[in-house]
Amino acid sequence: MRRTIRENPNEITLLAVGPLTNIALLFAVDPEIPALLKRLVIMCGVFTYSYQGDPCLSEWNARCDPHATAMVYNAPVKNIVSVGLDVTGQVVMEKDEIIKRFNTDILKVVLDFSGVLDNTRKSIVFHDPLAAAVIFKREICDFKRGNVEVEIGNNRLEGLTYWKEDENGKNDVAFGVNKEMFLDHFFGTITV
Repeated sequence: MRRTIRENPNEITLLAVGPLTNIALLFAVDPEIPALLKRLVIMCGVFTYSYQGDPCLSEWNARCDPHATAMVYNAPVKNIVSVGLDVTGQVVMEKDEIIKRFNTDILKVVLDFSGVLDNTRKSIVFHDPLAAAVIFKREICDFKRGNVEVEIGNNRLEGLTYWKEDENGKNDVAFGVNKEMFLDHFFGTITV
């Protein structure tokens, strides 16, 4: 990653869809890298403090390594785009539709290991694919501009993401999603 980013300054959009440990390590090893990115898109955080209607304070990717998460959000990246659990959790597909939409040559393998056919899972939530999709079709989500801070000082709340609206901020945080637009984009891309 480091070499590719350095060879293509201000052209690389980096996607992070898990705990941010590797991204924080990259930034620590080469502190110039954040400023060389065009943007960083991450599936991280929860900004409305709910997930599928239930209260939720923090999200796994942020909670797993809160210090790395804080380091990434504090890095001098020009634009950090966050798609949090509260938004990705709105893109759920139930069993019947999964069987119908994934029963194609290219997606059959996903159907086979999804747990839907053996009834260990009744739905799929498109967490990471939604974050990836906004790289190519930003209008899938409704974004607000502001700044994100990550709790690292309180053991019980580590990984909690705080967001404050600020038109001059460096974070674009998703607060809504057009589920049908996402699904059309997702299946249109994969089933070509």
